[in-house]
Amino acid sequence: MKAQNLDRVFGVIFAILVLAIGVLGEMTQLIPNAKWTTGVLLVLVATGIRYNGTGWWAQFKWMGDRKQYFVDEGIFLVFWFLGFSADKFDCRKKVTPLKPTEATTADGARVLIDEIVITHQVEDLGAYTDVDPTNRQNLLDNVVDKFVRKLIRANDLDVVMGMAFGENVAGSQLWGVTIHEMIVPQVRIADPKLREVYELKKVELLEKEAQFTGGENFAKLMALLEKPIAEGGAGLEHDDAVKEAKLLTNQATETIQTINVDGDAGTAIVASLLGRNK
Repeated sequence: MKAQNLDRVFGVIFAILVLAIGVLGEMTQLIPNAKWTTGVLLVLVATGIRYNGTGWWAQFKWMGDRKQYFVDEGIFLVFWFLGFSADKFDCRKKVTPLKPTEATTADGARVLIDEIVITHQVEDLGAYTDVDPTNRQNLLDNVVDKFVRKLIRANDLDVVMGMAFGENVAGSQLWGVTIHEMIVPQVRIADPKLREVYELKKVELLEKEAQFTGGENFAKLMALLEKPIAEGGAGLEHDDAVKEAKLLTNQATETIQTINVDGDAGTAIVASLLGRNK
């Protein structure tokens, strides 16, 4: 969609010619009834003046047919060779919240999608006006079908719950409407019992992961605790190092965290122990 200014250029030229006809006609008497002629022509110009507010565009129509002639915001003139009328459209960016909807995952779990917010803009009036006005709202629903429901149907519940649905939407276009952003606040499991089971399963997996990681790092943690203070360690005896290592591992498991003994994390562990033992 490209704005053109032929209507404005021709409008200025035509207005100057009309005034010239009126002035010269009266001065030279070469044009009979120059005042009346000028008046009629000025009325024709005045009735062709149109105005678009900020962010609005218009597409010209001639004998009912839409023309690929567009004007943007401001004043423009509708001339017979460009069109007898012009349809106006608000082409500013709009933020539209959609109602909650639902979909079914590949493994049969029904999920609820809370309010989706879409930022969109009409950028191709030719394509946009090809859509029945009563169905234009469905364009946004089609975006949800393409970028949300389709992905949900193609993946299992575990994958769906970790998805970020709005990442690949920006710049996509459908029937002249460009989608700039889509925000999906939350995807929830519809069945309360399944939701509870899933949350418990998620916690158990995180706890096992924390325990596994803690076990892998236990030897490294022991080495750090037994290392002399001069070398950056805690300088603990073996039995004390075992007690502290078990304590730290249990604390990490309870908070579902992993133990990292490298770099600043290891320095922080040593500093905490030395500070506590002063």
